[in-house]
Amino acid sequence: VLGSVFVPGPFVALGERLLAGSDLARERGFADAAMAWSYEATGIGRFGVIALLVGGALVWGGRQRIKTDRPMGSSRRWWHPYISFHPLLLVLILDLWLFGHSFNPATDPRLLDFKPPVIEFLQSKQDARQPWRLTSFDAPGEKVLNANSAMVYGLEDIRGYDSIIPKQYVAYMMRIQPQTDLLYNRIAPIYTQTPDGRPNYDALDNPLLDLLGVRYVVTTQAIPNTGYQQVYEDEVKVYENLGAFPRVFIAPQAVAAADQTQALDLLQTVDPAQTVVVEGLAAADLPPTASPQLRQAQISRRGNREVFVDVNISDRGWLVFTDSYFTGWKAYLRPFGVEGEGVNEKGESIEEQLPLYRADGAFRAVYLPKAGQWTVRFVYSPRSFLLGAYLSFLSGIVALLLGGWWAWQRFYRGARSEMGTVAKNSAVQVAMSLLSKGIDFAFAMLRLRVLSPAGEGSYAFAIAFYGIFEIITRFGLGTLVTRDVAIERSRARRYLTNSIGLRIGLWALSLPVMALVAVAYRVFLKQLTGAEAQAIALFAVALLFANLSDAVSSIFNAFEKMEYPAAIATATATAKVALGALVLLPPFELGFVGLAGVSLVMNIVQLTWLWLVLQSKVLAEAQRERDTEGQRSRGLGLNLSPNLSLDLSLQRYMLRESGPLMINNLLAQVFWRISQFVLRGAINPAALGIFSAGVKWLDGLNVIPAYFTLAIFPLMSRYAQAGKEGLVKGYRLALQLLFMVALPIAVLFTFAATPLIQILGGAAYLPDSAIALRIMIWSIPIGFINSVTQYVLIAVNQQRFLTKAFIIGVVFTALANLIFIPRFGYVAAAAIQIPAELALFIPFAWAVHRYVAPTPWAALLGRPLLAAGINAGVIWGLQRLGVPLLLALLTGALAYAAALWALGIFRRAEFGALRGLLRRRN
Repeated sequence: VLGSVFVPGPFVALGERLLAGSDLARERGFADAAMAWSYEATGIGRFGVIALLVGGALVWGGRQRIKTDRPMGSSRRWWHPYISFHPLLLVLILDLWLFGHSFNPATDPRLLDFKPPVIEFLQSKQDARQPWRLTSFDAPGEKVLNANSAMVYGLEDIRGYDSIIPKQYVAYMMRIQPQTDLLYNRIAPIYTQTPDGRPNYDALDNPLLDLLGVRYVVTTQAIPNTGYQQVYEDEVKVYENLGAFPRVFIAPQAVAAADQTQALDLLQTVDPAQTVVVEGLAAADLPPTASPQLRQAQISRRGNREVFVDVNISDRGWLVFTDSYFTGWKAYLRPFGVEGEGVNEKGESIEEQLPLYRADGAFRAVYLPKAGQWTVRFVYSPRSFLLGAYLSFLSGIVALLLGGWWAWQRFYRGARSEMGTVAKNSAVQVAMSLLSKGIDFAFAMLRLRVLSPAGEGSYAFAIAFYGIFEIITRFGLGTLVTRDVAIERSRARRYLTNSIGLRIGLWALSLPVMALVAVAYRVFLKQLTGAEAQAIALFAVALLFANLSDAVSSIFNAFEKMEYPAAIATATATAKVALGALVLLPPFELGFVGLAGVSLVMNIVQLTWLWLVLQSKVLAEAQRERDTEGQRSRGLGLNLSPNLSLDLSLQRYMLRESGPLMINNLLAQVFWRISQFVLRGAINPAALGIFSAGVKWLDGLNVIPAYFTLAIFPLMSRYAQAGKEGLVKGYRLALQLLFMVALPIAVLFTFAATPLIQILGGAAYLPDSAIALRIMIWSIPIGFINSVTQYVLIAVNQQRFLTKAFIIGVVFTALANLIFIPRFGYVAAAAIQIPAELALFIPFAWAVHRYVAPTPWAALLGRPLLAAGINAGVIWGLQRLGVPLLLALLTGALAYAAALWALGIFRRAEFGALRGLLRRRN
């Protein structure tokens, strides 16, 4: 009233705009424009005041920061520039308080303790195999059972109160009666009167209401319709609709509709029990009419995003599921009683995808192509949600990388001891690599679901093919350069130039060999598809840039600046998976060939980045240090201009010394990947895809020993030159640390293999991939030992012996795989991993005994094994008692740590040496 009297003309005009922009405000909210403005004026005024306060806080904070700026290098807390803006925090708190302090409605929860008798009655009628829906029949002004209120009791209502109501459902409900409550975001009950005052009993007989499965109507009114029978009368009445359709049923025939409007029109002319109206299918493409004598359908399982419908049909027909059709729903058909998704290890489809159509204007339908007992799985799996979660994950990774970079620049002041350098290099590389693996893991969750087991198998085969030639063209040069330059850093530029020259030549020589092998696979073995050949061709080009990046990284490693390549690798991995998602999903959908193209692009980016950082952060700084000491860099060549002169004698030395390393790496690659080649050749890509899902976890875990041993390798090389006592102590310490880390991981994966595969690849890879993972995980304790032992033998210049050991391992693994995989499939491939690692461990242990020092294996490994047994026993026992898996795993890990402490492992001499090294300062 006051607003109508005192509001000036300009503000009345603003009020008219408010009314024009809101149906609710115009029709039901305000009497006129002045009243609308009076209501909104307070909020607009608050906005103006808050805006002024924010501006004032920004100006004040900026002036305070200028006043407190100090010369570079002066002492100042890192948080000082930010805390000066504290008035902004006060304004934010004020704004939130003004908005929300009086908008916190609460209802006494004790009201939920009472359940009306009519609700108990309706709950007693529920049938999980054929769920039904309800509505109310309300006189004007009545709200017998308000919309959404039955939800808490598990009762399904055709009405609803929601700000987002699908348009297709509104159109459907408009055919039953006018939806006069849409202004309030509601689907209305059935009203006793139409908007013009006429009786509305005909709406209860509308076949669209029957099709919705409305079995019960709650009301205070009498319903005289012949199709309704009163089944409850107490505080309210309940009528049963005798003509209500079941939630799932089979229709023998279909008619086509161009759109929803035509579909709803056609529904008025057909019997929905016999004829389904489908959209998205031309009339000429409709299957012939069937006449099944037996057509049973019922829901067997219903989850948040999956519904399983069992059918028994004596002919073809249409399965109609009267839940809402929406983009993102998919349907799959499998024989009744069969579990799993996708394909089995033989490549046979467990289920096939069926086209899903919008049926009867709002629902879902699939065509069952043949008679029999089947299960139809409806699953909601929109790519948009998966992509959104994936992009959110990548955004978090980018924020984490930026935060880590800022913290490193701010707080890291350099290592003060050899052990500090090792700890820095090991921690940074392992952390960055685990982060990279986490990024790759998230991408694998997307990739495995998009490619399916068969596509993933083809991609894994292309990667394995590429990996073999990557080892050959790298030729072990990275390890050799790291070792030699770590001993004498003045060799850096000379070694880098010549190793780059060698790598380019080796890559050029490998191209015709790769082509010949690919042709042999395609022509003679019939084992290479066109898409696989395209991916291999792209990988062949990417191989050059990956090789050059490895050459540059070896210099970083020799200078013990391993944080740079690790950070760059993580950043490029983030960009790689972002582009990978782009090429996998619509509109591109380029499959694993697109992923190979992304690898080529990102390898070029990574090489460029590494080269620039090497010049500015390593070589240039090393030159400045030498100049400060009064030494010239003659022969070192630490200038920013590239030196392309080649030293043939040095190259011959590098080939001679690194040849055994290349052979060792090649044999190690073949050793690890031979099962994949045999699976691909003896069975099919699907078997390889199932096996590779488990291997993906092992690949991620293997970064722990790989980067730990790489971090200690320069130190081990110096110890080997100075004398074996330090080498022996360091080796035994590293051995125990890696073994103690591997054992609880193996226990965890043994018990959690199924959920881990579910997370990674989805149900399409279960249970086969989980079985493989549960077996092969027990190879990692031996593999971790072999990893550090291999580098110790290289440090004492026994790489040629490693070649013999790897030959033994490869021969054993190849024979075992060729004998058992054709008969036992992926299970044999997984089980062979364990004796294969033992085939390496035995000669490695003999070599350590001969060339380094005798090793008390039982004393070093026995107690951790006992602690792991306690760990597994605790988890097993807790699971038998019904304890949730996660809690059981956490309890088992605590038991493992306690057992290690109680067994006195940390009081051994090796750990005493570790404490001494940590206290040492240069």
